[in-house]
Amino acid sequence: KDIPYLHTGKPPPLLPSASPDLRESQFGEQPGGRDIERDSDGAWTVLTATEGEMRLTVRAAPLQHGARTVGYVVEEDEKGGRLNPQAVMPHLERNRLAIREQWNIKDPRYLMKQIKALAPGEGLTLPDGHVITSETAVGSVRKGRKVAILGDCCNASMMAPIAAHAD
Repeated sequence: KDIPYLHTGKPPPLLPSASPDLRESQFGEQPGGRDIERDSDGAWTVLTATEGEMRLTVRAAPLQHGARTVGYVVEEDEKGGRLNPQAVMPHLERNRLAIREQWNIKDPRYLMKQIKALAPGEGLTLPDGHVITSETAVGSVRKGRKVAILGDCCNASMMAPIAAHAD
């Protein structure tokens, strides 16, 4: 009752203007922070991070609620296919002695990482002439995960475009 803009579609009152020093102390803003502009779809790309081969994107969109609030979508990029050891190990075992003698590799399983890293169309030719290709050793690309995180709200329609097909 005492919050007239709750669930009405009317925008909440604007925050008071204040000097940067006052804003930082009253509203928890941090020195050195940055403004994040909206993307063309009305959402914000808050973070894009890469660690190793994994790339992660965090986006936010407004939610309708009595207070200013947003929902988040955390999305991974596609991942490489998984290595199929059953398709590779018989060939490596058959070449175990030659791999040790010619390549100075004691355990042929050491080559698994190199085989996993083969680009499409590339191959590893074993001492007996057999070629292990990425197409025969590595599965297809896997879809990254996508998670939508929403709190209490009465209307999340602004999240729909960025949260579509979430897991």
